[in-house]
Amino acid sequence: MRFSPFLLILLCCFACKQHIPVKIMASHAFVIVDTTIPANAWLHFDEPNNNFPIHYLGPRADTIAIGEQYWFGNKKKWDEAVINAASFRYAEENLQIVVDTAIHSNLRTLYLSGTGYKINEDSTINYNAYIFSIRNTGDSTLFMGISQSLLLMWLEAKNHQGQWLRLGKRIVLACGTGLPAINLRPDEIILAKMCRYRGNMITDFRLAFQRGGKAVYSNVFKDSIDERTLALAYQGELGQ
Repeated sequence: MRFSPFLLILLCCFACKQHIPVKIMASHAFVIVDTTIPANAWLHFDEPNNNFPIHYLGPRADTIAIGEQYWFGNKKKWDEAVINAASFRYAEENLQIVVDTAIHSNLRTLYLSGTGYKINEDSTINYNAYIFSIRNTGDSTLFMGISQSLLLMWLEAKNHQGQWLRLGKRIVLACGTGLPAINLRPDEIILAKMCRYRGNMITDFRLAFQRGGKAVYSNVFKDSIDERTLALAYQGELGQ
């Protein structure tokens, strides 16, 4: 697997100046460079998993840096992604979702204070997270939602009865918000992160993406969860 030594050196130098550790991780298809600090939190058992922030959107490459996630005050990064025409047809034949559990990452939850989108570092939470990729394997550009997160996606887990339960409420997209559109061109990828639960039960998980029609699912992977989370999901308190 090839990657750019110059890019790694540049990122390492930047990270040293900012006092941010650099992780260089081999994914299943490319090398990921993630400038991050260690994770120190897990989703609480009654906390819905609705946040899947995007860290990269663009062409596939040997080396991809994902240290900084896109956010509301940083629209310039979306210039290449915002186009007028996109398809709303999703299937396993044109959308591939892969969760890489070999990479243990960190998802920073940022809180803003005052005006001008200033980040309040004291209130930032660093969740344990997995990195996942979404690839457009078709020949048409796909509409993936709006905002800087994958709002049309959710996490599911199996309970003891073998039922798949959604661990989060369905978010409905609305027009007129001024948020950028997310459009994925053919053979381009999205790299995003998902927060992780921790508990006394090991079970199957999967991600799902849907906008009308049938859902498209990721690979099934193992992780732990608190049984109370599944009980709440079954009751509909975290969304069914």
